Amino acid sequence: AQGRRVHVLDGDLLRTGLNRDLGFSDQDRSENTRRVAEVARLMVDAGVTVLVALISPFEEDRRKARALFAQGQFAEVYVDAPLLVCMRRDVKGIGKRGDIVEVSSGHARNHLIPNGLAVEATEGAVENAVTQKRTQAAREAADRESARAIAARFAAAPLDIVAKAGASGKLFGSVTSHDVVEAIARQHGVEVDRKHVEIPTPIREVGSHTVHVGLFADVRATLTVQVRAG
Repeated sequence: AQGRRVHVLDGDLLRTGLNRDLGFSDQDRSENTRRVAEVARLMVDAGVTVLVALISPFEEDRRKARALFAQGQFAEVYVDAPLLVCMRRDVKGIGKRGDIVEVSSGHARNHLIPNGLAVEATEGAVENAVTQKRTQAAREAADRESARAIAARFAAAPLDIVAKAGASGKLFGSVTSHDVVEAIARQHGVEVDRKHVEIPTPIREVGSHTVHVGLFADVRATLTVQVRAG
């Protein structure tokens, strides 16, 4: 209505041209703000009202930008609008890989996106995330069924372990998780991580014992371990 010329300086667009050589380190962020402020000052001097849409996280950089303008020419407005992002990695308290979550734009632009932890939830990114989630869910379902089948095999056949023992049946030592893992590989052809083997009571004598093995996130097998002297 007043015939004013107005132009928007978009920080994202400027990073594809004028500031394409800058990264997201503290030094580069400061330089990004400095360059944009200088451009805005030249445009204001030419009679253009400039709206700068820029992530400028450091107060000192904003103070220096304000100093370039005459009294009343500079107004700072803080906007923290939520932004939808697709998670590329698991981030505690925010989401897991493939999740589509809403975060503050500042956190997204300053941390998640620059560090490769997330991408903006564009139509293509969302479609890709949904596909990844579907693939991951199918893979997990197959792994879970496989783990259940292995658990059933373990339950049906006692695990045979031969150990040195005295006449009273006391072992010269004890059966360890390493021994259990080796016996499982030998008798069932299945490799398990010994960190997932739980021996409730130390096995220090021949006879029948119970051992638990974690096979999947929610699948735990119970084995009967038969220790023989040999």
